[in-house]
Amino acid sequence: MFGFRAIGDVAKILWPGGISSGFEPWHRAGELWKHSCFEIFARVATRPEYLEFNFATSGKWAAYEFTDYRIDMQDAANVRLVTAGWVIRASRTELFARIEMPFAFMAADLNLAFSAVIEETGGTKSYWALTHPPGKPDFHHPTCFTATLPAPPLP
Repeated sequence: MFGFRAIGDVAKILWPGGISSGFEPWHRAGELWKHSCFEIFARVATRPEYLEFNFATSGKWAAYEFTDYRIDMQDAANVRLVTAGWVIRASRTELFARIEMPFAFMAADLNLAFSAVIEETGGTKSYWALTHPPGKPDFHHPTCFTATLPAPPLP
């Protein structure tokens, strides 16, 4: 389970699906990073392969797998969204999601990268992450995987 919180004047953000348009059931869709969305990247600490997850307020989500830095992108069919939800208020937007990942990811130490694309109603986009590599924002870059989640204890 993980969560995000964006704090500020939420009315100035262009949220896919709109704030008051009602909520669609969660379903997979592509190219969510082109508009406001929250993203998480996960890789086993000792391996180059990683997963990418995108979530939009429209109820759309995506999961991709890569064999290495931006290589061999494909839909991650072996990932399941267990539960997810949004809370949108005047001064904050929150997302929570629980994802079932492949066993190799559930049984190992993970390096994580958390990021967000925020699109304002005027069209300006900003890119948020725990850390950015030098140059333009690149959430896939290995230096972005700064958070660590230890493997769960064995039974």
